[in-house]
Amino acid sequence: PSGRPAALRVPARARERVRSFLCAGRMVTRKHMDVVIRAFGLLNRPDAALTLVTVPVSVAYTVYMRKKTQPRYAKRSKSYGVMNGFVEEMLSGQKTMNTQGSMSLTGVRESVMEIFEVTGFSDILTIK
Repeated sequence: PSGRPAALRVPARARERVRSFLCAGRMVTRKHMDVVIRAFGLLNRPDAALTLVTVPVSVAYTVYMRKKTQPRYAKRSKSYGVMNGFVEEMLSGQKTMNTQGSMSLTGVRESVMEIFEVTGFSDILTIK
């Protein structure tokens, strides 16, 4: 062997015929683009061309991931909106309780009651 890794060995006949390389992939270590570039250098041909197709692949991957994550982001934003609304209502209720002395709640849903118990609001509110 010549001392070069097998991936870098280019037969002499191939060196004479090959004028261009096309490589498609992301520029990450595990894709071994450095091996492609070194193999291109071994051609030792001034008329050869190396084309790395990375930008179109990256754009396609970005579009794919956006389509995949956008519904999840929308769902999370909706949950944050509900949670923020709940917190604002509780804070305004707390301010009312501090000024008027007491506050009673009727028809509280079970899910909201669980939140009251976890946060400690059930101890300070009058719930009917």
